[in-house]
Amino acid sequence: MAGDRERRIREALLDLVDERGYANVTVADVVAHAGVEQAEFDASFADKEELCVAVFDDISGLAQEQVMAAFEAGDGWRNSLRASAYAMVRFMREHPREVSFGALHILAAGDLAQVYREQQLQQWVDLIDLGRQEMDDPDSVGRAVAEGALGSIHGRLLKELEKGEGTASLERFVPELMYIAVRPYLGHEVAREELAIPPPPPEEAKLPMRLTRLPRGRHGLPREFVVKNQRDRLIAATVAVVAKNGFDETTIAQICAAASVSRRTFYAYFASKEECFLAAYDSILEHLRIATDAAAAREVGWTAVVRAKLRAGLEFFAANPDLAKFSMGVGQQGGEEVAARSRTATDEALDYLCEGMPPGTRVPPKVVTVSLLGGMAALILRKVNNGEGEDLPDLLPDLVELFLAPFLGRPGAVEAAAG
Repeated sequence: MAGDRERRIREALLDLVDERGYANVTVADVVAHAGVEQAEFDASFADKEELCVAVFDDISGLAQEQVMAAFEAGDGWRNSLRASAYAMVRFMREHPREVSFGALHILAAGDLAQVYREQQLQQWVDLIDLGRQEMDDPDSVGRAVAEGALGSIHGRLLKELEKGEGTASLERFVPELMYIAVRPYLGHEVAREELAIPPPPPEEAKLPMRLTRLPRGRHGLPREFVVKNQRDRLIAATVAVVAKNGFDETTIAQICAAASVSRRTFYAYFASKEECFLAAYDSILEHLRIATDAAAAREVGWTAVVRAKLRAGLEFFAANPDLAKFSMGVGQQGGEEVAARSRTATDEALDYLCEGMPPGTRVPPKVVTVSLLGGMAALILRKVNNGEGEDLPDLLPDLVELFLAPFLGRPGAVEAAAG
């Protein structure tokens, strides 16, 4: 019942604002139009602005899913940006009432609504700003260039919407808008090519989502499940995007698109890209530890346990090579906090493999063992990067021998590697 009530309240605001304008609609009007009691409204929303923000978040979340799915499916920055632009104008064509609310009427709302509006615009700035990576010297221009381009694009679209002629013909403006976005990064000649590129056929607008998302609105699921589902999807998306693009090239917008959640949802769980990365990193290590502990529990003797742990680790990464690329390949790319966590993980891995070592075993200097772990990680990554991730278990004899040789000498390590 509560879900239906909130849906009617939100729909009432959309209907009334579309008819009268935001400033001319009161909470009493919404309550009457929705057919609910004032107390029922108060149970869901503090005031009209909070309702406005909730409606705007619904609209922007739905638009973001389509836009970011189109961007992620594109090949290269220009193609991706163009695909996302067409996805946006097609969303506008299919949802004229919602677009009028989110682009025009929201300008009359309060400060909180403007904050949410600005956050959504910044996601487009993120996409345009990726154009810097197409330049020989990405640092030669700043983010302000993308903000300026978006300002021109946004102003052009608002001008069309304010004419009151609807959203059906907005596709014809995409080449012009692409020219504005591309020119600062690739120059006039390349940007001018955009003016001659025809729109994609309609069927290309329907793009598969990368990850399953929760239904919008009140889905009746326990809050704990919703939180875990969204957080886990963000972690899974971070692994996939970072493994593909590297840490530095990954943006929060890309993570949100892959997870099919809004930027607002991302910040509900993580304060930054680094924090999300570390959560994903720790999650991988936790699952890896579970797998290796289970394998080691069946063995007797230190060398057998080491072999079992390494075998289970290789099988773990073979099942999803992206986990290896993520956890071993980007530790030095994410700033000091991420690098420090990577160094701590190396120390923990060394201690873990040395558990149960017989008294009197020769212990090499730490610099040697740390270097060994780095070499083992390099062998794993090389195989993964060569497209041979499924064959990682084949490395087991080499890794066992490599790790144990400083402790046991080469003959003892070769014997242990042979199992």
